[in-house]
Amino acid sequence: MAPILAMDISDYDDDFEVLSDMNDTSSWMVVVIIQLSSGMLFASLGIIGAAKFTPCLVLSCGIWYCIDLLISSLTRVWPAALMKGFFAYPHFALFMALKGGKITRENYLVERHCCCDSKNQRE
Repeated sequence: MAPILAMDISDYDDDFEVLSDMNDTSSWMVVVIIQLSSGMLFASLGIIGAAKFTPCLVLSCGIWYCIDLLISSLTRVWPAALMKGFFAYPHFALFMALKGGKITRENYLVERHCCCDSKNQRE
């Protein structure tokens, strides 16, 4: 059985052997479940941090994307690693803008709509 981080698929005859080897490795499934669950948790924290102007939550999401990028690079999933890099960059940029005071509740205009703004709703 091949280790997950250095799996050489040239040793296999077809895709079914690769999949059966991966399914036999329960540690691989645990790593994937933890990676995906953590990704959902940190993405949620990033959204909440951006909505509430909380720099530490945005930073934690950016750091997670860097860790996820490292995991994707070690498992040689290059498209996923590239996407993680594209996702990490705006989180760090938003963190720097929030930390530097360029974006605050006072100077960031939130667009209001007549159907969603509770102050303008008719009774």
